Amino acid sequence: MNKLSHKFTTTQLLLTEAQFCAWIGQSAPGITIQYHCGFLAIDTVRASSDLLEHERKELVRVGRRAWWAFEHGLVHLVQRRLAPDRFAYLAIARARPKAMQASLLRVLAKHEETGGLANPNISLRQSRS
Repeated sequence: MNKLSHKFTTTQLLLTEAQFCAWIGQSAPGITIQYHCGFLAIDTVRASSDLLEHERKELVRVGRRAWWAFEHGLVHLVQRRLAPDRFAYLAIARARPKAMQASLLRVLAKHEETGGLANPNISLRQSRS
C-alpha cells in the first residue's frame, strides 16, 4: 500500500476565506499569495485531514473561493511541489477584466453560492442561516 509522506508533516490553516477575498480585492496584478501548504485533496477530507474540523471546513471554503476567483478571471492558480505529496498552493492576482474594475464587491454579491454576499470580508458560513 502506498503511504503518503504528507501524514508526517504538520498542516495548518494559512488564511480564511474572508482574508482570501480581501486579498483578491486589493491585490495588484502579479502579486502572489499562498493559500495552502499540504495536499489539498487530502486536507479537505474529514477522514484524512490533520486539521481541526472547523479549520478543515474553512480550508474547503478557501479552496472553493480560490476556484471561483480562477473561473471569474481574477487569479491564476498554481501549485509548487515541495516534497512528495506536499504542495504550496498559490494564487496569482490577474489584471481585472474591465467589467470588474468598477466594483469587485458587486461581482461577489452576484455570485449565487454566496447567497447574496455583499461584503467579501464576511465568510460564506456566516452569511448562511
